[in-house]
Amino acid sequence: FSLCPFPENNTKIFLKERDRFINEAKILKELQTLESIVSVYDLFEENGTAYIVMEYIDGLPLYQYVTENGTFTFPEILSLMIPVIQDLAEIHNKGLIHRDISPDNLILGTDNQLHLIDFGAASQDNPQKNQNTVILKTGYAPPEQYIATGNIGAWTDVYSLCATIY
Repeated sequence: FSLCPFPENNTKIFLKERDRFINEAKILKELQTLESIVSVYDLFEENGTAYIVMEYIDGLPLYQYVTENGTFTFPEILSLMIPVIQDLAEIHNKGLIHRDISPDNLILGTDNQLHLIDFGAASQDNPQKNQNTVILKTGYAPPEQYIATGNIGAWTDVYSLCATIY
């Protein structure tokens, strides 16, 4: 069995996105020691596509926790977010931008720490690129994510993280 894009004229796009997926997964695999970022344990290609094996984070999405338990005080949310901010800086240093930080992509684990998940919208920071796929969560995405020619960078994640804290 092998995966084939349908219709066939999408093959070029599929292969380009598969290569992007593999490259970004390799970057995340290098950063698996970061405690606030979901770990990538393995990456492999099979059936004409690529797969990643990721850590399972036992806990609740931040939005669900807040819905069920109420909001955090500022000192509480700050203590939870500082490790995420520090680890996000490491990801940015590797040139990776998450582009989808929101309360549903932060899991409050049973270890009482926040873990950033879902790097499906991630992209590499590339100043030469002038065309981005528009991926966003209303209320958490900065203005530059609403247009394909928006200037995406580390500041994009900072905005979304601040909106999440708010």
